[in-house]
Amino acid sequence: MDDKLKIILCAFVLTLSACSPSSNEDFREVGRSINRSLIKELQGIHTHDDLLNKLPRLEKQFNRLSDVMISAKKFQAMQSGSTYLPLSKEDHQISDQLRLELNRIFLISRGKEMIEKAQQQALDKLDRFEQGSTKTPTATSNRT
Repeated sequence: MDDKLKIILCAFVLTLSACSPSSNEDFREVGRSINRSLIKELQGIHTHDDLLNKLPRLEKQFNRLSDVMISAKKFQAMQSGSTYLPLSKEDHQISDQLRLELNRIFLISRGKEMIEKAQQQALDKLDRFEQGSTKTPTATSNRT
């Protein structure tokens, strides 16, 4: 499986499990909703032209997903004693369906590259957040 696809799937799992018990369902449901929207958009793509036309909407959905993930992580960091809850059967089904649709799109001419480009801004945002939340004095002093 491609690394960027793994990141998106991992991000999906993280979105669904990164919340405290008091708000877990809120974050989980938002993540599910975004992923259902992504799946619906992807299901409507059958040609290179379809993909070109839907790229702006896909990029927006990937960015929304990364925003929810970041919000969930921030919320969890502020909560004491928060726990991760296991993924439900529905969560696994949504993840599998998303993976299948992405793999199908990758078979379209330049599909993989176009999807990766649509994901790039969201992935960069997640990377910046993760780097900012895991900075240590030694890690930052090694940068020039």
